[in-house]
Amino acid sequence: VVAFTLTPMLAARILSARKAEDTARTSKETAFYRAMEQWYEAALAWCLGHRLLVIGGALLILVGGFYLLAKSPVEFVVDDDMSEFEVVAEAPPGSSLERTTEIARALEGELRKIPEVRTLFTTIGVRGQYQSNVTDISLYVGLTHLSERTRTQDEIKQDARRRLAVFPGLRISAQQINLIGGGGFRQTPFNLILRGPDLQQLDGHARAVIRTLGSKPGFVDLDTAQTQRQPELQVRIDRQKASDLGVRVDGIASALRTLVGGEKAGFYREAGEQYDVRIRLQEPFRKDASVIADLAAPGAGGQLVKLSNVTTLAPGMSPGQIEHYAQERSITIISNLYQKPLGEALGEGYDAVRELKMPPEYGIVTLGRGKLLAEAIQNFLIAFVLSLAFIYIVLAAQFESFVHPITIMVSMFLSIPFGLLTLLLVGKTLNIYSIMGLFLLMGVVKKNAILQVDYTNVLRERGLPRLEAQMQADRARLRPILMTTLAIIAGMLPVALGRGDGAASRASLATVVVGGQALCLLVTLLATPVIYSMFDDLRGRRVFSWIRFPRWKEALAARWQWVNGRVANGRRPTR
Repeated sequence: VVAFTLTPMLAARILSARKAEDTARTSKETAFYRAMEQWYEAALAWCLGHRLLVIGGALLILVGGFYLLAKSPVEFVVDDDMSEFEVVAEAPPGSSLERTTEIARALEGELRKIPEVRTLFTTIGVRGQYQSNVTDISLYVGLTHLSERTRTQDEIKQDARRRLAVFPGLRISAQQINLIGGGGFRQTPFNLILRGPDLQQLDGHARAVIRTLGSKPGFVDLDTAQTQRQPELQVRIDRQKASDLGVRVDGIASALRTLVGGEKAGFYREAGEQYDVRIRLQEPFRKDASVIADLAAPGAGGQLVKLSNVTTLAPGMSPGQIEHYAQERSITIISNLYQKPLGEALGEGYDAVRELKMPPEYGIVTLGRGKLLAEAIQNFLIAFVLSLAFIYIVLAAQFESFVHPITIMVSMFLSIPFGLLTLLLVGKTLNIYSIMGLFLLMGVVKKNAILQVDYTNVLRERGLPRLEAQMQADRARLRPILMTTLAIIAGMLPVALGRGDGAASRASLATVVVGGQALCLLVTLLATPVIYSMFDDLRGRRVFSWIRFPRWKEALAARWQWVNGRVANGRRPTR
């Protein structure tokens, strides 16, 4: 609406007609543009005279696009340099709050040695938004602004990992802060779930995968998502002796629960507050295994039997948690990535699992960013197919032809390899933002092809031969195509080269548009007329003689004449 109403009105009010005595040359009359126009005419004439060579080159570009797509590093989103990250750690199992606090202070002291660190904030006993064990430590690390430092955020995180590696027995991870859910515990981009019936075998398979991936560059903070095993004193009951003495298993459990764990016996009120009264052994006795062995449990006839007569106490380790996925036991392998795209990391993870040759009852599932990446690619493919269908329908209605839309859409496919080539040249990844940039690039290139094909058809309807109409139309459309292309490149270039918080995501989109437009401009200017002439020749063949688009203007006029005829004859039009 703006292009057909506001723009002509503003042009009529602002621009003035050129007077005859005005001798100033316009940009179209400069020597530079004339030379460029003459060179383009010569190149176009040569391409129209050697159409098979041009078609062959276009096919090579399309085939090269598949190669570039296979070589392009793929990830879900770009991790922006936000001048902040998070360090999470797990203290050794059984650590008290005081011991965990000492460890946290030591971690803070090591992180303060990094020159770029400005802010530290530590929390203990919290996993994301939920309370957890006192062994969980989370440190927020604030950095100086990107404009005030030379190292990137990823390089500083690597420095933090090297410095914190001096602490033995800690599970430490330096990770990106989740912008949506805030800071969390072990929020990693790489998440691979192994699932199956036996937890011990899953643990063995997970350790084998971690050993394999640990030998490959790019995997950092590689671990499992399971919490560390907790130390415990295991009570093993001799069921034969317990049966002979009349001691029940639940009696032993009840005695241990009351004397060691404690049991609520009542409550009392004081100063308007209510307090629970719990009964259990004093702390020195609860920590001594020999004292616990002398505890008594009720037996037959109301007699008390010492636990040492029917049980054996032994130290052991219990799993901190047992995870399930789809009603199966599972272990999640997690890792942060350094200079490694997520798509490549997932491929290496699947290869490592495939080398294990696990039984058929064990499987593998991708979670987190990997799952979102697969869903995003699938949705983009659906959007791509639907966009092609809608573009073809609109162009077919506009040009009243089934063939000309194909001519225009070929230029869209020729632009994709150049967008992928740009990403490889500048070292960027193919992510959801750069894929949206590819969609934008295809739309701009399609618009250029529409200008060429539309004006060529106008000149042919005026009676010009096809070759002459193509030469005149493409020469006339060269200037507006260059103007729009340079305008888009000039507008996107600051975004592509920008630095700052959140600039990486925007730069991915802009880089595809700028590089793709600059590289594919000449190809589309020369290939579109050649493809137009090839399809025009095929329309005359008998195999394509049935392809016709209904002329809606003629059809509407005939329909209107038929209705008027029936009304004039006194008959009511029924259809």
